[in-house]
Order: sequence, then structure tokens, then C-alpha cells
Amino acid sequence: MKRIIIVFGLASLALIIGACGYNVSNPDDILVGKYEVTSIEISGCDNPNDNFSSSSKDFGCSIEGHYQTCNSITLELTNDRAYILSRNTRTIDKRIGTVLNERQPLVGYYSFDGDQLRICFNGNCNGAIWQLDDNYLNLNIQQANGCTETILANKR
Repeated sequence: MKRIIIVFGLASLALIIGACGYNVSNPDDILVGKYEVTSIEISGCDNPNDNFSSSSKDFGCSIEGHYQTCNSITLELTNDRAYILSRNTRTIDKRIGTVLNERQPLVGYYSFDGDQLRICFNGNCNGAIWQLDDNYLNLNIQQANGCTETILANKR
């Protein structure tokens, strides 16, 4: 009886480890989805003037006269390996109630070389380190100019 319990326990443990291993060997299965960007920081640049930092409070809404403009940034990683970073702007004319929605996407693609994530735009690829915890993505992209771009985002 003890042997049966031990064998069953080991088999269950093997299944659990095997399931976790599937996610590690197919990281894009985990990453695919839409994310709401909460902050972007560019740091460590060879030229200090290229450093930049912005958070969700900077993406918020502002009112000028009878117009209210709201900004947000989204990141989408698709099944066909598209990498889409979009600045979304919604302007509302409060006086007459019209809404103008604009989306300015930066479209590239991503790939994996083993565990290493690569993000490419116009044939230029940069290595990236990623971590996804509880639907919160931390993405560090190493750029050719010495900068590190850090994107923090919540999965929708």
C-alpha cells in the first residue's frame, strides 16, 4: 500500500514538473496578450540626454478649455510574433460630445533564441530580459546605443 502511494505521488510530481517545463520551453505561450503599460524608463545611455522616464500618471488625462485628452500606452504580443507598442489618445470635445480616438502603433516582431527574447524593428534586433509575475510584465530591452529600456505593464 505504501508503495502505491509513493508511486502515485512521484507520478503526480512528474506531471506537475512536466507542465511547468512546458511553459519554460514555450515562453511565447506565456507572453502572448495585451498589456497596459504603467511605466517606461530609458536609462544607462551613452548620451545622458537620451535618458527618459514616464509613468502612468504621465499618461493620464488633461483638460484644456472644453477638450479633455486622455493618453495610454499598450503593448501587444501576438501569436504570429508581432510586437506592437501603441500610444493611444482619446480627445473629447465636452461642449458638443464628439470623441476622437487615435492610435499610433510602433510595430515590430519578437523571437526567441533559447530563453533570450529578441525584439526587432526594421531589421534591427535587440536582446531583452523579461519576467512575468501575476500578469505583471517587466521587460528590459538592451539597445544598441547603450540604453536599457524598461517597460512595466499589466496584462489585460
